[in-house]
Amino acid sequence: PRCRVCLFLGVATDNDDAVVSVARNQKEQHSRHSIVVVPMDSPGISVKRALSVFGYDDAPHGHAEVEFRDVVVDEKDAFL
Repeated sequence: PRCRVCLFLGVATDNDDAVVSVARNQKEQHSRHSIVVVPMDSPGISVKRALSVFGYDDAPHGHAEVEFRDVVVDEKDAFL
């Protein structure tokens, strides 16, 4: 995709080491969700392939399969 940032939506589990301490201290399920702003030029991000949506191919500016491998982002980029 032709974008500079990605909004990564994640859900932490009880076994996940990456759970933010706030989520560990709260029992509500909604506190386990996080949104992180990730710059697309970060090391470890690779766009694997373009995806079609409802049968339409809108590459290169549409949806894509993106791999995140050992990507590190600043804590300030997380919406808790």
